[in-house]
Amino acid sequence: MWKNTLRREISSWKAIAIIAVLAVLAAGFVLASTTGFNIMTLDKELVRLANKTQGMTTWQDPISANAGDQVEFLVYYHCGTDDIAWSTIRARNTIVRLEFPTNQQTTIISNGRLSANNLSAINNNGTINVSSSQKLNFESTAVWYHDGGNHNISANLGNGYIEVNLGDLECDFMNCYLEAGFVVFKATVSSIFPLPTIDLKINGSDGTISVPYNTSATLSWTSTNATSCSASGNWSGSKAISGSESTGNLTSSKTYNITCTGSGGTVTDSVGANVQVLSPTVDLKANGSDGPMTINYNTAATLTWATTNNPTSCTASGDWFGSKAVPSGSESTGILTLTKNYVLTCSNSAGSATDSVLVQVLHCLLTPPTAPF
Repeated sequence: MWKNTLRREISSWKAIAIIAVLAVLAAGFVLASTTGFNIMTLDKELVRLANKTQGMTTWQDPISANAGDQVEFLVYYHCGTDDIAWSTIRARNTIVRLEFPTNQQTTIISNGRLSANNLSAINNNGTINVSSSQKLNFESTAVWYHDGGNHNISANLGNGYIEVNLGDLECDFMNCYLEAGFVVFKATVSSIFPLPTIDLKINGSDGTISVPYNTSATLSWTSTNATSCSASGNWSGSKAISGSESTGNLTSSKTYNITCTGSGGTVTDSVGANVQVLSPTVDLKANGSDGPMTINYNTAATLTWATTNNPTSCTASGDWFGSKAVPSGSESTGILTLTKNYVLTCSNSAGSATDSVLVQVLHCLLTPPTAPF
């Protein structure tokens, strides 16, 4: 991928190089003589980077990386001049150098330097933002892209620097890019302190699960490269590096987070429990009967009710009224001289249910009437 991209860039410069030189010469431009590195309008940034492990397809600065990632530094060079004797000018003993920190850091800033014996050196930084404190381990070879091709060259790898000597480089006349090229240095982000991992599950599953109302779930977790873990969300406190714990009976939806920390950084995982709320049921009785039932004139009955699935309210209608106790209760009808119908409706977020009981009042003579005389 990188090779094809670089070859296309170099080939496009070659295609316009001769035409551009002739055009500039024909225009009769005469400028103060200037020769240097990367001085032309279309010259690239000196240092760009890519994270091969993360599949980057473009060169950027800055980039992000984790411990163990393979990263590459692309150093662009181009000797340009406006001297009319451009064909005789060379950048003598050209050195491409990359200086990097030797200690572990979370922001690794490397300095690219391009120099020659007869030209002023130029510098530019490239930055890697690392998820944990790390350092770079460079390969002892580099890849040199020039003249439409590429090949490996030996690099001088020292304490905090890597460099290659490209020798004497030809210089392009202004607005020509025939002699431009690249050097690629390859490095690995060390895994001295690897990033911790944490895997939190609920009832053995990732993400969010559904649980019946007023039942419990089991939280379990495992971690690597961690020295401590702590809980947040709908649980709290310090937790073991690996372990399990019951949520307790749940009556509402919950979210559980766990954060684990080690020398390589901090990671977090989360799971959730959605509580399934079922529509309630209600059973209303009079004197223990579902009804219809009968009582004698001028006596009372006892109404009792029971519910399931945790209604949040119960409301009476018919021949009684008002809010009634949940999840169960009892109440006297008071003395009755007429037949009554009692209705109770109980509700929660999932729905409602209604039950009723008919209490009939018996108007009755205990002895036959006296015959008329």
